Amino acid sequence: MPGSDVLEMDLWEAIYGRRSIRRFKTDENGKPLPVPDEKIEIILEAARWAPSPRNIQPWRFILIKSDAMRNLLADFGREMAHLIFGASAQIFFGHLWYVPKERKTGIAEYTQTGVLWEYPKEANFIIVPCFSKGAWMDSYAAVGSQDQGWPMSCGMAIQNMWLTIYALGLGAGFNAMPLSDARRRELFSELMNIPPSWVPLGAFAVGTPEYARMLGPSRAPFEGLVFKEQWGERWPRMGFDENYEVGELPTINLSDAIHQRRSIRKFKKDAEVPRWKLEKILDAIKWCPNPENLNHFRFIVVQNEDTKDLITRFNKEFHDLAYRMGQYQIVNGYLEALRIPEEERLAYLEKLREEAWKYPSECHTIIIPCYSRTSWFEYPGSIAGGIDHIWAAATGAGLQNMWLATHALGLGGAFNVFPLSDIRRQEIFCDYIGIPRSWEPLGAFCIGVPDENPKPPRRFPLSTLVFEEMWGNNYEPKYIKD
Repeated sequence: MPGSDVLEMDLWEAIYGRRSIRRFKTDENGKPLPVPDEKIEIILEAARWAPSPRNIQPWRFILIKSDAMRNLLADFGREMAHLIFGASAQIFFGHLWYVPKERKTGIAEYTQTGVLWEYPKEANFIIVPCFSKGAWMDSYAAVGSQDQGWPMSCGMAIQNMWLTIYALGLGAGFNAMPLSDARRRELFSELMNIPPSWVPLGAFAVGTPEYARMLGPSRAPFEGLVFKEQWGERWPRMGFDENYEVGELPTINLSDAIHQRRSIRKFKKDAEVPRWKLEKILDAIKWCPNPENLNHFRFIVVQNEDTKDLITRFNKEFHDLAYRMGQYQIVNGYLEALRIPEEERLAYLEKLREEAWKYPSECHTIIIPCYSRTSWFEYPGSIAGGIDHIWAAATGAGLQNMWLATHALGLGGAFNVFPLSDIRRQEIFCDYIGIPRSWEPLGAFCIGVPDENPKPPRRFPLSTLVFEEMWGNNYEPKYIKD
């Protein structure tokens, strides 16, 4: 597997040790220290193995090394940070919730200048992830419904890269500030020649860390993030029971976890998933990066059969709707990626239509990730409500941690956006389990003991996923061949 010889770091070490790095080493002339091209390709290769709806891979990446563009993104970041943090002290109540009260004023003064967000200019290179909101699809049912699945998938690819960067001894920080404002995002897209159907997410800055960030920000308590069956019903951690057992934690290196993870849609009937494994999976989520450490996500653990059946019914209804409205055009590309011969695709499609919707009822546990948009945050009007995709992408990073942990524990997982893609069914589901209007469920992550071992679907080559300096200037890999 590409990069496996240098990615021997244990997955758990990568998940728990990764940090946001915002200070990079430079030489005596202030130039970023070099990063070998081979390492850059290994990082980009990791993104290819992220999950995506129907294997559409709705992401592209612009690799930027030029001083001019790194400096522009740094300037955008400083300007937006100064606007946001200078205009609203309310943000600090959330941003610095873990900092002692006596230190908040000093940190606020430093942050309000926006200088902290200039770090892209010190990075060796910047990756700008772009996601498509389904513009390539031929089905209204898929395009016109829940649109946060696309940046969420992009967040999964970013997390694969981030864990890989840490395992390679490098550092990275994802700076959403430069492109969080619609005006700057539009200007950047014009300069980069990015088509209107693609949205640049932010500046993922990578370089050699100036120093190790050992502790990082505090994480929200488990009880504050996870609910059982209903919103607000706290998950009872097994550590508070008088008697509990925990099995031996399996080990797996990061490269194997990234490349071997699959979407599992067939589960062994009545096979139990130990409670300690579920808690390990849920714990891995909160170690993902998220904007300003605001912990904008919550997770509902569903094991009730009636709720699982409701999710399955919604899944079938949406599948039926999508197929009636031209879904074949979407799935045809998916079947091509699976190497299904063209003459067999129609029969395969009918089988898929009959069986693909069933597995939420057959899995052991469903985890419903929910994210808050900007409801809790006192952001200025220039960006309020305009950065939903950033919160969704950060939640995707947490889902990728969860998915890798699921595979490492010998379990199978599949993320299904379809049951809650339709806004009408989403509203019914929110009322059913009490999700407040300020939070949005993103889909159903189904977990169980796998009863299949699917082959890896075909991935797009790096040369079609990555552009150098400018959209359309295809990257030509030197070390990793498809």
